[in-house]
This record gives sequence, C-alpha cells and structure tokens, in this order.
Amino acid sequence: MLSRLLRYAPVAGDLDASVSVLDVCCGRDGLSCVFNGARFAGQDTAFDGPVVPAMFGVRTNGGRFPWADGAFDTVVCVNGVEQVAPGERAAFVAECARVAARRLLISCETTAGPSAAELARLCTLRGFTTRPWPQVNALLTSLLTFSDENPSFAGQSSAEFAVNRAAWVQVLNAARFGDGPRTGFELLRDEPREPLVDPGRFDASAAAALECVRCGTRLRLETAVGLRCLGCGMIPAREATGTWDMTR
Repeated sequence: MLSRLLRYAPVAGDLDASVSVLDVCCGRDGLSCVFNGARFAGQDTAFDGPVVPAMFGVRTNGGRFPWADGAFDTVVCVNGVEQVAPGERAAFVAECARVAARRLLISCETTAGPSAAELARLCTLRGFTTRPWPQVNALLTSLLTFSDENPSFAGQSSAEFAVNRAAWVQVLNAARFGDGPRTGFELLRDEPREPLVDPGRFDASAAAALECVRCGTRLRLETAVGLRCLGCGMIPAREATGTWDMTR
C-alpha cells in the first residue's frame, strides 16, 4: 500500500489542494490517498470499482479529453504516460497541457514506459516553461515496493498506510533527491488562464467544463437527469462506479 504514495507524495508536497485539479488515469482512488477528502476530477478509460466520494469521475475513450481548454488550474498525471502507446504519447501529453489553465504535473516510471529523455521531449511544449519535478529516491522506492510485494511485510505496510499516511508523505517528500525509477516534469503555462472549474462550486462548474463527445457543446448538471448537453441534448449515463460515461 505504501508504494501508492510514491506517485502521489510529490503532488501533496507541491500542490495546494484548494485549487481545481484533474487527475488523469486516476483509477478509483487517485488523489484521495493524499488529498484527505478535497474535491477533484478524475478521468480514466476504466474503473475497477466505485470511485471515492471526493472524485467527480468520468470514463473516456482516450484521444481528445472531454474538457474545455483551461478547464482546471492544475492537471496531474502520475500514472498515465507509460500506459499510452508510444505513437500516441505526444498527443496525450498535449491534451493534459491543453486542459491545464496554469500548471501540469506529470511523471512516469521510465523503466516501464518512455525514457527520461523521451519524457523530456514530450513535455517540451510551446506556451509552457518546463522544469524537472523531483521524484522519490531510488533506494526508498525499492524498499517500499518490496514491503508491499513481500508477504512478510505487506500487512505492516498496509497498516502504516492506514495509520501513518501523512507522516509517510512527509518522509517521501524529504527523500526526493538523487536518481530514481520515476521521472517528472512541471509545465507552467507562460500566460496563465482563469480556470473554468471553481472549487467553491465544484460539481456544477466541472459539469459546465465538459464538452459533449457528439457535438462538442458544453454540458450542464441538472437535478432531474444529471448531465445534459446544451446542444444535442445527449445525457451521459451515470455508471455503477459513480463515474459519468463520456465515451459516446
């Protein structure tokens, strides 16, 4: 369990949870492991169970994201690039950047995906200033991964995650030095925009930042039906996982 924090601890260290955030390729929990109940949006192509209550979740097909330009103050992607086919990675990173009004935080395990040099190339985008985003030290990464995978330590690791999670996040942020299996970059928009999603009215503004996959018109959250397209009238289904189906 503690190894889950290897991806998200740097986010907790460098991101104010009060801004509007989209977590790309988030799974059912995403940022909730470090955000302590703060609202966020999450998107993925599949969810293996009900998502956490704090997430405004959408299921997508891949390709163009169903969000308007600059929808969120910050976009986070710590578990996505390595899942994307090599020929589609540039478009994927560009989509992450497109919907970020101010900042993109992106990292991946370069032993299982693009090399550090390739990720650096993917993250060099016009209109953004890119700089390294330090990740957790290799030795500590190996130890926590081993503790999760080894039956002798897995129970203790799970207990530490449940009881001392905040302390472990602090430890991991203090250990962001040297080389490691993960590489990250922070992309800052040269001309920041006002994000469309307002943390003070999260659900309504997140719904209004969604674009219909059929006609491209923006959506609205309505009490009677849920989401509805203001153009063609399409009503996305609310799935058993608690996410909105934005695949058709």
